[in-house]
Amino acid sequence: MTLVQYHCEITMSTTLLPTRHLIELPSHPSAASTARRRVIASLLEWGCPRDGEVHYMLGVIVSELVTNAVTHAGRHTPRILVTVRLDDRAVRIGIRDNHADRLQRRAPSLCATDGRGTAIVEALLDEYGGHLSTEMHDDGKTIWAEVPSRLFACR
Repeated sequence: MTLVQYHCEITMSTTLLPTRHLIELPSHPSAASTARRRVIASLLEWGCPRDGEVHYMLGVIVSELVTNAVTHAGRHTPRILVTVRLDDRAVRIGIRDNHADRLQRRAPSLCATDGRGTAIVEALLDEYGGHLSTEMHDDGKTIWAEVPSRLFACR
């Protein structure tokens, strides 16, 4: 049985709405689905309406980035930190791990069952006017996916 622990830090904005959640997850394959649910729950908590298409897009992005962290940095990273930020400009999702390598787009063979996650994330972000960036740290990196907040119409 895998136990999932949540660490949630809420930062208040001047409008008294929470603007940031931190979600700490074990570096385990189950982390992707847990992160996806918690990110969507954060948006709903902040008054963002349920939007199947936008939530699905964000869920795919979160799942792919967390899966990359677990797959490629898992042995270096006992816990993955997911940050969800909302401001008047963007929804930003950060996935922090303890591996120093930058996110790399691979060209998988036609028969490969993996290796397409980064390309999928970049294509979705391009379609919705967002972008992907990497913030390097002494002990690893944070991959940031940013999507314009106008897509979410949060209160």
